[in-house]
Amino acid sequence: ARNRVVSTWNLETGEAANILEHDANLKTISVSNDQQWIAGSDWGGNFIVWGAESGNERWRINTNGADGQPNGINHVAFSPDDQVIATTYNDRRLLVVFDATSGEEEFALGPFQDSPHKVSFSPDGRWIVTAMGNGMGKAMIINVAERKVATHFSQEGGHMQATFDPSGDRIATAHVDGTINLWSWNGKQLENVMSWPAIHSHAPGDRIIFNLAFSTDGTYLASTDRKNRVKVWNVRSGELLATLKSRDA
Repeated sequence: ARNRVVSTWNLETGEAANILEHDANLKTISVSNDQQWIAGSDWGGNFIVWGAESGNERWRINTNGADGQPNGINHVAFSPDDQVIATTYNDRRLLVVFDATSGEEEFALGPFQDSPHKVSFSPDGRWIVTAMGNGMGKAMIINVAERKVATHFSQEGGHMQATFDPSGDRIATAHVDGTINLWSWNGKQLENVMSWPAIHSHAPGDRIIFNLAFSTDGTYLASTDRKNRVKVWNVRSGELLATLKSRDA
């Protein structure tokens, strides 16, 4: 959200647990798996890691280009062991991996045909999957240890979201045509095993899926869309189990 604070909440009571103040409007944030750290970026090109309870900055870097123009960060994700942080940028140029402790850049990839969007680590931290924000160019899997692209998805572009399931053996992607695809991944071979239509609309803009998230046991997949709906899917059958609508839907 465009604000200058990060609020943390008690999930049991719904009460604010802490407020971390910042000096610029924030664009995206991510919480470490041990819940000790919060990483975020602002609209001025700064990338910051805070202590979740203290609110103190662990480190801060500026990601602006040589011309001083902000390189907007689209998404931030901690690795499962919280040792590295992956980011995607809005200028097509980079997928960058940082040392979470020092803020030192470990490696960067790009430029790509389009701007990489959200990133997802496999549960063992060996792989990163990312798709393109506008669906231009192929989604890809990154080998973290070798610091290179391991493979591209077989379909020519169109994937706007991609995320690993809790086992690390499957990946879900959302396509610009409103379909959800389920892939198998064994570290060497990527195969499309299933797909189903998630949004039925003749308007291209209405077929955009903004987020995908698996349940902790990998049985269900949730998607969100432009109509402010959360849809819950059975991963084995592709069956729609529930549609949750916000008050503004």
